[in-house]
Amino acid sequence: MPIDDIEAKDILIILQRMVDRNIKESARKLFYAISKTFKWAVANGKAKRNPANDILLEEVIGKKSTRHFPTITDNKGIKGLLLAIDSYTGEYTTKKALQMLAHVFVRPYNIRHAEWSEIDFINKRWNISAEKMKTKEDLIIPLTDTVIEILEDMQRFTGNGRYIFHSPRGKTSPMSENTLLGAIRRLGYTKDEFVPHGFRAMFSTVAHEKSNFKHEVIETQLAHSVGNSVSQAYNRAKYLDERIKMMQWWSNYLNDLYLK
Repeated sequence: MPIDDIEAKDILIILQRMVDRNIKESARKLFYAISKTFKWAVANGKAKRNPANDILLEEVIGKKSTRHFPTITDNKGIKGLLLAIDSYTGEYTTKKALQMLAHVFVRPYNIRHAEWSEIDFINKRWNISAEKMKTKEDLIIPLTDTVIEILEDMQRFTGNGRYIFHSPRGKTSPMSENTLLGAIRRLGYTKDEFVPHGFRAMFSTVAHEKSNFKHEVIETQLAHSVGNSVSQAYNRAKYLDERIKMMQWWSNYLNDLYLK
């Protein structure tokens, strides 16, 4: 169709077909792509107007839903998970990755792609570059003695390579996306009970309910945006002193549960 013949109803027909197929997120992305194309066309004299402006997207596909990952937040359940991980009989690297993930609660991608060059043993920090972060900002993760012990243990196995938790198939590749999830399934947890990403929700819930640390400190360590655009101005060391104390509190909490 000639671009100026395209009307809002033509776009709606396409979106509705996708909604009927229950691919709403794809419909949302397509709508934005169409709108962006028309904006370019109008700005460059290729079209008279953007018909996507006449469409209220939420009325077509509904509000964007927030994805919640299954997790465990009660003491008995957390202890059971820690004990299960400790008894894991699969790849040793996978077991250690899960143990470290429990203490640092980063996104699974970050633990799988963790590199030895990112670890500062002297200052006890893990420095993740912005290019590896969903937020596109650097993140400092204070390392507790428990995590340092895990890393020192792993040095015997992967210390001469690039990745801390490399693929079982070879030292030059990071652990695959399904390795941690597969391990959780082997431990007996279903997709509705727990996933590797659930360590983040576990920490967030417990820290908000049982610690004295401020919401801003907790959310900063989770690499979530906090506050307005001014307070979100990037500072990789924001709340660092409090975060060091908080990470130690979390490691102590897990270790105490494990030993009870």
